[in-house]
This record gives sequence, structure tokens and C-alpha cells, in this order.
Amino acid sequence: MSRPKKQKQITISKTKLRKFEEETAAKMIMLSAAYLMDEFGYDEDKLIAYWEGLTRYAEAIDQKLISVRQVAHIIEEHTGLKMGVWE
Repeated sequence: MSRPKKQKQITISKTKLRKFEEETAAKMIMLSAAYLMDEFGYDEDKLIAYWEGLTRYAEAIDQKLISVRQVAHIIEEHTGLKMGVWE
């Protein structure tokens, strides 16, 4: 019987991880905005409202007024859609 190989531990600095998270979030916001424009005809005013709404929600999460899990629960209650969340 052969032993399983030990997995090599990989570490990443908090700075690099934060940069990756910020870049990923920026890409998702851009993709969402493009989709809203293409599929639903969002114009400048609607995209600004979208951005302002995202900012309000993000600030509420940052200030611990609501959690991502709670937002997911609200979405599920109102739509039936189950969102995969983390925290």
C-alpha cells in the first residue's frame, strides 16, 4: 500500500488576496452592467442607480448591518431562488 502524498501548502499574502478579490468584484460588476444594458436596455440613469444600490448594499454589509447570508435568505424568500453563499 502506498501512502498518500502530502499536499503542499500554498500561502498568499493578504495584500495579493485583497487585490484578487477587488479585481474579481470589479469584473462581476462590469459584466452585470453589460448584461443589464444588453438584455434589459439599461441606460446611463439606470446603470447609475444600479451602481448606487450596489454601493449601499456593500456598505451595509461592511458595517455589519446585514450579512451576505441574510441577503441570500431575503432573495430566497421573495423569489424561491437559493443563492450559494459564504461567510
